[in-house]
Amino acid sequence: MGLAASQTRFLTLTARKSDLEYQAQQISNARLVLSKQLEDIATKYTDSQENRNLFTSGVSPLSYQQINTTNLATAGLQVMVVGKNVLYDNYTPAAGEVKKSLEDGLRDGTYVLLQQATSSSQDTMTDPAGLTGTYATSDWRTNPAISDDLLTADDGKAETEYDQKTAAINQQDKTLTLESAKLETDHKAVESELEAIKKVIQSNAESSFKTFA
Repeated sequence: MGLAASQTRFLTLTARKSDLEYQAQQISNARLVLSKQLEDIATKYTDSQENRNLFTSGVSPLSYQQINTTNLATAGLQVMVVGKNVLYDNYTPAAGEVKKSLEDGLRDGTYVLLQQATSSSQDTMTDPAGLTGTYATSDWRTNPAISDDLLTADDGKAETEYDQKTAAINQQDKTLTLESAKLETDHKAVESELEAIKKVIQSNAESSFKTFA
């Protein structure tokens, strides 16, 4: 192979090597994206297995239903917005505010349960939030009418979705792994040929210098 032909081949192989390295980097980035997706899917699945809801308990015929003001009223409980002296059902948030769900508000203390007082030792309020009578606050965590349990109704759907998505991502990752292995083989072959071409070029150059020395 002449010097000019060797140089042309050298440039072609160098470009091919750069292209292979670029493709390998793209595959590496794609696998990182898949890894992040897999992590997000796993987090979502774990959350779905651990999500909890408040239910009414022992309130026939409304036993073990997700809480709402009707069920709570059946249990003798009212829900008041803290600092507003207004019942949850009658509360209209100010412009720009969002009315929290009943459960979220109870959990973070935005709402409080009221129950008619049964003991003079209780901290009580008279006619609160437009109600008639004497009421005391009640902690939902200890109130026998409320249970805080894992929500299992969505577990089956969440598991199926998790299995399907992880299988799809694992298949994509497997395909990328095979492509990466092929690129690595091609890259090694190009590097080997480059080394051989370098030796040819060097040999041609040395031969030329000897000729004109």
